[in-house]
Amino acid sequence: MDGNAACGLKKQSPIDIVTKDVKYNDHLKEFVMSGYDEVQGTLFLHNNGHSVQVDTNDANWTVSGGSLADTYKLLQFHFHWGKDSKTGSEHTINSQQYPLEMHMVHMSTKYDDIHDALTEDKSLTVITVMFEVGTEENKHFKTLTDGLKKVKHNGENETLTTFAIKPMMPSNLADYYTYAGSLTTPPCSEVVVWNIFEETVKISEKQVIYELRLLHI
Repeated sequence: MDGNAACGLKKQSPIDIVTKDVKYNDHLKEFVMSGYDEVQGTLFLHNNGHSVQVDTNDANWTVSGGSLADTYKLLQFHFHWGKDSKTGSEHTINSQQYPLEMHMVHMSTKYDDIHDALTEDKSLTVITVMFEVGTEENKHFKTLTDGLKKVKHNGENETLTTFAIKPMMPSNLADYYTYAGSLTTPPCSEVVVWNIFEETVKISEKQVIYELRLLHI
């Protein structure tokens, strides 16, 4: 398959999740997320011109259980947002967009190289959190937004040394939507097990509109 031909296939992401069509599976359990409540190694915040991405490098966060047959290691996490507090997420639920969507991109520990993984089914999993606007500032998000001020332009980087992911996630890890899909950007490889938590996380309107919109993306 040449170029980005996969982008025209049938299992492409993102999708609209229509809850009346969702099938409940009582065999799926809560995810086992190891290391997510710990500060590990050095994280690198990067403005790639498309999103703001945090590379985990030598950190060791892994996820297993849930809908997953393997153990997966976190490679990076990034965010998608819009121009206001009502739009921005890539996925929708019953056609509703959310102001912010976090993707935690993991690779199966069976692979050492992302290029090898992109050729194998279910080699990647993305754990996804949707954010809603609340009345108070999300203090767990503040470490990240403080770093954003230093990566306003494409190609700029910042080091984060005091950061844990678990506080930015919902408390309920047992209820989620899962489906087989793809990367949402080229090469659009259909190798991703998507898992989208049903419970949302609150973030203030100021954090969404003013702090994220400072970025030149």
